[in-house]
Amino acid sequence: MRKTALVLTIWIVVILPWSSMAEEPSSCRPFECYQKALAQLQYARELVETQHAENQQLFEKLQQLTKDNQNLTEMNQKLVTQHQAILSLLQQKIAVVTADDGKIGIGNTKPQAKLDVNGTVKANVFQSQIKEFMPYSTVEPDSADKDFYANQECTFGSITAALVSQKNGVNKQASICTCLESKRGRGWFCWN
Repeated sequence: MRKTALVLTIWIVVILPWSSMAEEPSSCRPFECYQKALAQLQYARELVETQHAENQQLFEKLQQLTKDNQNLTEMNQKLVTQHQAILSLLQQKIAVVTADDGKIGIGNTKPQAKLDVNGTVKANVFQSQIKEFMPYSTVEPDSADKDFYANQECTFGSITAALVSQKNGVNKQASICTCLESKRGRGWFCWN
């Protein structure tokens, strides 16, 4: 490569001007013309060496930029992978889905109730409609304050607040009730 550049430079800098001088009558003596050609040849060599040095510097910079680009590409890929992992975790932790039927799922992609939470729920207050249950049916002796009210329509596992009437239909007591399945069937088990 260097020899080709040198020959090309010599041709452009020395021979072409020399050939144009050959057409004109010689204005220098042979030794002076030789000295001029030698000076032009030296100048051409310096140009080639300078250009070669600049090319070498540019090549080294290009290699460094290529290496830096590869490092940045690798770092970018790692960041994309980390971002995807974090996003996936956040979606699992904070997944709030609204189904077509208006049901909302938190941590649950297929909500089965108006609000379906897969995880622990924490609140200052839970509010529920108050139900009234009659007739009175004791699960355990009266002193246990646990009552059962048959109800095949209740949703298994649901919890509600209730006003429970005594056998005589009066003396209502506040209770917490849950819908369970037992030997007695499905119904509300209430604690007064």
